[in-house]
Amino acid sequence: MNFIRQNRKRNLLQTRYLTANHLEEINETVNILSNGIETLDDDIRRLDIESGQCQNVLQPITNQFPILKKSIDEQNAFVDSMKPNQDNVERDISFMKQKLDEIKSVSYDGTYIWKITNVQEKMG
Repeated sequence: MNFIRQNRKRNLLQTRYLTANHLEEINETVNILSNGIETLDDDIRRLDIESGQCQNVLQPITNQFPILKKSIDEQNAFVDSMKPNQDNVERDISFMKQKLDEIKSVSYDGTYIWKITNVQEKMG
């Protein structure tokens, strides 16, 4: 009987030791998780601040997009309006070049040298 009591006492002590040991492990785990949550909370606050700073930087840039688009559209319209003028200037330059070539072919000694350009086109 004494043996049974000692055995029960030993079992009870072992159970209490295991329970205390298990509770200590749980407590350590809870502390680790608590520290992790604090770190994540700090990270959330930091990211929130950084996000606000990014929005403050991006807002003026975003506001300038319509202005830039309008400016680009105006420049494109100007360039498109210049195209016919450029074509006219190119024709005028070609005409002046032809006239200059004709003037160069004038001889001052009484002879005239004929210069025929684009013979292949004119013959065909």
